[in-house]
This record gives sequence, structure tokens and C-alpha cells, in this order.
Amino acid sequence: MRKINIAEDKNKKKRKNQIIIGIILVALMALSTIGYSFMENKSNNDEVRRVQYNNFEFYKNGAYWILNMNNKNFYFQNLPQEVENITVNGVINNSIIFSQKPLYFVNYNPAAEEIIINFQDEILRYQQACLNDTEFGECNDLPIKNCDDNIIIFDLNETETKVWKYNNCVYISGELIKASDAFAYKNLGII
Repeated sequence: MRKINIAEDKNKKKRKNQIIIGIILVALMALSTIGYSFMENKSNNDEVRRVQYNNFEFYKNGAYWILNMNNKNFYFQNLPQEVENITVNGVINNSIIFSQKPLYFVNYNPAAEEIIINFQDEILRYQQACLNDTEFGECNDLPIKNCDDNIIIFDLNETETKVWKYNNCVYISGELIKASDAFAYKNLGII
């Protein structure tokens, strides 16, 4: 009697294992089909990650839109069409703003870093500074500069997103990253 029960138990165990393996195989097939569909969607999104604007091609890499121009990469958080309506007043171009001179920043913030990344080859060095009038914050131990120097001022008091120039001072206000992108695009002759 014992041999019959052992054989029955073995058959039940074998059948149970076959059912478990079958369920696992069906689940694997279903998951692989779902995974393939996600990969298909990702490759379709890659097409959207390339954008043309005025004969310039941008591609998305992480948080940045990258433009390769004259064998140099430029990095932006916004595409030109997202910032083309931001007012950029005054004659602003590389030769006046950068031209291998020190560049000073008043109210240094992440928008300054974006300008530095894009124009590091054009400036001699950069540093935080204070404008000779204290309207734009306390000077503490920062060097005091004026608009005879090459200076970018992030005007935190102004809410309108815009860029304007007075002598060698460039004022950036409002949404600082967007305005900094508009400033860079204008300098590069893209907008």
C-alpha cells in the first residue's frame, strides 16, 4: 500500500511542478511582449528627441537640448521656439560680451552656470561680483564692479522674463533659465 501512495504523491508533485512551470512560462511570454512594446515606444520617442529650428538640429540628452555648431556642443534647457518671444534688447553678441575678458555675475545662480557651459571658451575667467550700487544685494567679500566691466546681472526684483543691455552690463530677469537660453541663442545667432 505504501508504494502506491508514494507513486501517487510523486505524480501529484510532478503535475504541480508542471503547472507552476507552465504559469511561469506564460508570464514570461506576456512580460516579454509588454517589454517589447515599451521598447517600440521608446524608439518612437527618440524621433521626437531630435528637433530642427532654422536649419539647426537639436537633440535631447537627459535634461538638455544639445546643438552641435562648428564642432562645439551647446547645452540648453529650452528649445529656441520656447524662448524666441523673450525680449532680448541691445546689441548683444560674443565679441562685445565675452571676447576673452573676465565675466562677472551678480546674484549667481544655476542660470549663470548654463551661460558658463556654453561660452567657457569665449571668456577669460568668471567670478561672482557685486554691482557698485547695492540694489542687487549685499556685497560681503565680493569684488565691486560696474558697467564698465563685463558683467551679467540676474535682476531678482524684476518679474518679466527679458534680457537687456546697458554698457557692458547684461540684465537677465524673470524666468532666469529661459532668459539665459534666449540670451545664448541670440549670441549664437540662432534667434
